[in-house]
Amino acid sequence: MQGVSGTSKTGAKHYYYYCREQRAKRCSKRPVRKEWVEGAVTDILKGFLDDSENLASIAVDAAKYYKGTDYLVGLEQQRMDVEKGLANFVRATEAGIFNEAMQRRMAELQARKEALDDP
Repeated sequence: MQGVSGTSKTGAKHYYYYCREQRAKRCSKRPVRKEWVEGAVTDILKGFLDDSENLASIAVDAAKYYKGTDYLVGLEQQRMDVEKGLANFVRATEAGIFNEAMQRRMAELQARKEALDDP
C-alpha cells in the first residue's frame, strides 16, 4: 500500500492508503483512511515494544549492527571534535577574547556534547 491524498470539493485535504496496483485495475481493495492504518500500526508496534524480551533482543541486535560499522567510531570522533572546540573556547576566553557570537557557538557545542554523551 502507498500513501496518497486528495482534496474534496470544500478544499479539505484527505489522506489515505491504497494498493499500488489499484491504478492499474489489478487490485480491488478500497482505500483506507490514513488515521486508521497508522493507528493500527502504532498499536502493533507498542504491543511489540511493551515486551521486555523484544526490547532486549532489539538492543542486542542494534549493538551487534553498530559494532560492525564505523558508526560508533564516527560518534566518538564527533565527541572529540566538540571537546576540542570547547577547549579552544576556554583558551580564547582565558586570553580575554570573548563576544556574543562565541557565547552562542559555545552553547551549541555544549548542547551537542551533552547529546553525544547521553546514553
